[in-house]
Amino acid sequence: MKKSEYAVFSATGDLLGTFDGEVIYIGGKPAYRIDGTEVYTFGPRAEFVGYLNGDAVTTTQGLNLFKMAL
Repeated sequence: MKKSEYAVFSATGDLLGTFDGEVIYIGGKPAYRIDGTEVYTFGPRAEFVGYLNGDAVTTTQGLNLFKMAL
């Protein structure tokens, strides 16, 4: 993991991938894009999935999707 990357963990604490400050990579492939505090799936048909709240990504219903740590 590069110094500027964060580890991305599931809500249950399993390591999923990395976050470079804009894109969350899972299995080495771009999976989600963060624009400000809004989180979208990655790609041409990107869909809104939730918000970045500090070091966590939560859905609009308040469910934790991911947590990031150095």
